[in-house]
Amino acid sequence: VTKTDLVEREWLELVVEEIREELSATPFARAPLVPVSAATGEGMEALRQALEAAAAEVGDRVEDDLFRLPIDRVFSVRGTGTVVTGTVWSGRVRRDQVVRLLPMGATARVRSIQVHGMDRDAAEAGQRAALGLVGVDRDRLGRGDVLVLGDEWRPESMLTVRLRLLPDTPWTVKQRQRVRLHLGTAEVMARVVLFDAEELAPGNATWAQLRLEEPIVARAGDRFVIRSYSPVTTIGGGIVAEPAAPKRKHLDERDRRAVEAALFGGPEEGIAALAEAAGWRGIRVPRIPIDTPHPPKSIDAAVQRLRGDRIEVIGERAFSRAVVDAATRSILDAIDAFHATHPLHPGIEREELRRTLPASAPADLEAWVVNRLIDRGVVEARSGVIAKTGFRPRAMGDRARIRDALLETIRAAGLTPPTVAELPEELRGHPDLRALLHLAESEGTLVALGPDLYMHSEPLNDAVSRIRGAFEGREGLTPADFKQVVPVSRKYLIPFLEYLDRRGITVRRGETRVLALGRPSA
Repeated sequence: VTKTDLVEREWLELVVEEIREELSATPFARAPLVPVSAATGEGMEALRQALEAAAAEVGDRVEDDLFRLPIDRVFSVRGTGTVVTGTVWSGRVRRDQVVRLLPMGATARVRSIQVHGMDRDAAEAGQRAALGLVGVDRDRLGRGDVLVLGDEWRPESMLTVRLRLLPDTPWTVKQRQRVRLHLGTAEVMARVVLFDAEELAPGNATWAQLRLEEPIVARAGDRFVIRSYSPVTTIGGGIVAEPAAPKRKHLDERDRRAVEAALFGGPEEGIAALAEAAGWRGIRVPRIPIDTPHPPKSIDAAVQRLRGDRIEVIGERAFSRAVVDAATRSILDAIDAFHATHPLHPGIEREELRRTLPASAPADLEAWVVNRLIDRGVVEARSGVIAKTGFRPRAMGDRARIRDALLETIRAAGLTPPTVAELPEELRGHPDLRALLHLAESEGTLVALGPDLYMHSEPLNDAVSRIRGAFEGREGLTPADFKQVVPVSRKYLIPFLEYLDRRGITVRRGETRVLALGRPSA
């Protein structure tokens, strides 16, 4: 209020009351009113005190927050190149840092910084700044673009918001109404999708989604204004709740709790709620400072406090305790079921375990759960498969009968056992034949001389002993020499000699062999 000698003092109280009435329906309804005379200076000291009191109530900007600067002007300066101006919304930028320019996705180096016309090495939250950029043409930038630091920022075309209309607006917003969205310096057209009703009346608020016709950069907690399409009039505004929102037609109770906790709660409450709502997908930890209004240091500290209790961090994702516990139960149940169904197999394949979890679960989750179970001694890793600790493959019932018949058939054949295709029909046609062969091989009863040729360990070990006794100290041994001790056809002799080489019992030298010194390899 300006008071001059022409303003009669008795009018002052009436003017103050009139202004108070005008402000009654605004956020400034209780703001102090300070009469000041531009002519005499009367009231200036009271104005200074009021400004100091108001400034004292403003919280300090967080210096370590994510940097973001919405661009309001772009121009060129000789010797500097492209210059952008704007108010730093959050964080800090320094000279020579490489910034990202969104929504275009280009990068540029900050050559120079001015704050209120003075050269600076950095600009921080709350300051008006002009940044000289290297690596981007002026024509590619415009008002509404945003400068950021960090890879997690990205332009989005869908925002979940808390929307409120002005009490005195003549507009009622209807379902899918087209409006103008103003956020930062950006202005884009959007459709309003109301969650709770088909229309929103003046003075009321609701959860809604804004479907944008052009992508913009937003963060949870950002304030915005909406204006009517035509005639252009301010009709309301609100706050961004989900800056990277999935397409929604409504908010169920779980998602509503998560959105409210992320937007209005503390860091711990928000992280826990977002992780719970994300379910098997989990949430990317580096994205949390954008999906909530909290700076990275607060998020990092909250994550550490929640870790092991309400969430688990696996790679770059955080999962709720409920999801991790459910994944653990699912994997253990799958291992138990596999052992019950396939008692001859040493364990279940990792890929099969991954398929026990929902398709939306990342592979990191299965790997983390299995590795933790291994560390705790609950399960074991065996040659690429996973088994319960202490489990051993075993043949029971009909499988045990077939195993005994198989072993006796191969043992009785000595050094000339039948191939798999030459086994009796009862054995050859059994669905678990291969598993029984592998089981006997793992137990050391059978030895695989080839993919389809197995020899019983008793005649095989006897033949090895005879070879050692006959050829100790001799060199230049040929297949004919070995055949004198092991009188079998080439069909069996060649696999037998290759087995001796694999075991390190013999060493091949060209076309001949020599018995190796020392113990054979396992």
